[in-house]
Amino acid sequence: MVNAAPRDPCNLPKKEVEAPPMKLSQAELSHLVGLHRPLIEGARLRAVHAVADQHALVLECYRPGQTTLLLVSLAARSARLHRITQRPPSPPAPPTFVMLLRARVVGGLIRQLAVAEDDRIVQWELVCGGISYDLVAELGGTANLLLLKEGLIEGSFHGRTSRDRTVTVGDTYEPPATRPDGGAPAFRDGFPRDASADAFAEAWYRDFDASEALDQRRAELLAGLTRARKRLAQRAVAIAADADRSHAAPRLRREADLLQTLRGQPHLPADRVAVQDWFEEGAPITLIELDPRLDFAENIASRYARARKFERGEAHARTRLAEADQQLEQLARLARDAAAATDIVALARLASAARNAGLLPRKQLPPVERQAEVRLPYRLFIASTGEEILVGRGGRDNDKLTFGLARGTDLWLHVADHPGPHVILRTRGRQAGPVALREAAELAVWFSVAKDDTHVAVHHTLRKNVRRAKDGPPGRVYLSDTKTITVGPLTDEKLRPLLERLPPEKA
Repeated sequence: MVNAAPRDPCNLPKKEVEAPPMKLSQAELSHLVGLHRPLIEGARLRAVHAVADQHALVLECYRPGQTTLLLVSLAARSARLHRITQRPPSPPAPPTFVMLLRARVVGGLIRQLAVAEDDRIVQWELVCGGISYDLVAELGGTANLLLLKEGLIEGSFHGRTSRDRTVTVGDTYEPPATRPDGGAPAFRDGFPRDASADAFAEAWYRDFDASEALDQRRAELLAGLTRARKRLAQRAVAIAADADRSHAAPRLRREADLLQTLRGQPHLPADRVAVQDWFEEGAPITLIELDPRLDFAENIASRYARARKFERGEAHARTRLAEADQQLEQLARLARDAAAATDIVALARLASAARNAGLLPRKQLPPVERQAEVRLPYRLFIASTGEEILVGRGGRDNDKLTFGLARGTDLWLHVADHPGPHVILRTRGRQAGPVALREAAELAVWFSVAKDDTHVAVHHTLRKNVRRAKDGPPGRVYLSDTKTITVGPLTDEKLRPLLERLPPEKA
């Protein structure tokens, strides 16, 4: 029986480390602005770019012969401003504030760049179309970026109420209350005091952002695994309760057998009957409760039916409890692997494995993306040697895969004498290697009804030797020039590397 409150496999010890400074300090920011001023003042703001998956934007400034990219990050833990050498990817649709900047100040002349002496606030003074604007980056406290026109707020990046004041379009701009660095060092260890400060900041925050993304993805996965463990524990308690009810089966069957000894006698409607208990030594008289709504024969039949139901339920409960045990072990293994993962690709593979095993829910796409998503008639796997293996999802999907997507020189596989998917091994016109062939055969068996058999024969031939059976249901085919490979016993542990290997674009 499964323990109703198993140890949390995701409750891992946290590392006690001293947090390094993350936001730019006042001294670091002043040093960087001093480096930027000769490059920015007198330049044109040529473009404003949004940054995908970050609270940031890039200001592209141009002066003859030189382009400068300034990253303004408003992340809660790493607000900053520094030059970058390569523009990061943009989102499909830019935020509203980026669109506002493009409409108001792109093409404008940057007349002045300044930093506050007592706070982490940077201000650009621009002129566009004869109108003066100020772009203010507040990088201390609740980071934000605001556009001002003649001292009035035109818009802000976050468009929200901060902890110390309300930011409302049309109001007069008031700087936030000064926030000291709180004892943080003026310059972090290794921060250069020369022209290489931008390169240092770009490299430092690139590593920091990667570490932050990894930690966030790991925390999300472990939280999902913890929720799955709690659901499994609750299910185990319910299954155990079902199993406990099955203990009444022997008593019901025994009472029905005893009532059978009185079957030929006349009986008045009653709520109980006295009968000799031949199962006990001395055959004592015992009373058996009856359901007055049923006649005597129906009372006997009802007890036998309930006994059979409880007996079936006991066997089913044992199976479900064993499955819950197996899933808890799998959760513990996934949690350990997630804690040890060193990159996001590994975490993505673990999350995919958890979803494929039914331990985590499938990701729900937004309605627009859900409508645009095309359902593929196959599951895609990558052989250890790099070839694509396509496994059909069902009868009509098998037909689409074999006769609509596969090429004549691809290798076609199917389990012999059992229902199962059509499997296509992409060969690109070359002969299939033995490793890829065996892995494709193992997938053909794994997704068939012969999954638990010890030795399964798998037919394989070139796709051009497969013909559709016109008189049969979708997926039924005729073969020629076939060969056979035998697949031995399969286990989750053996197939896990193949099932969890993601295509490159998904990884």
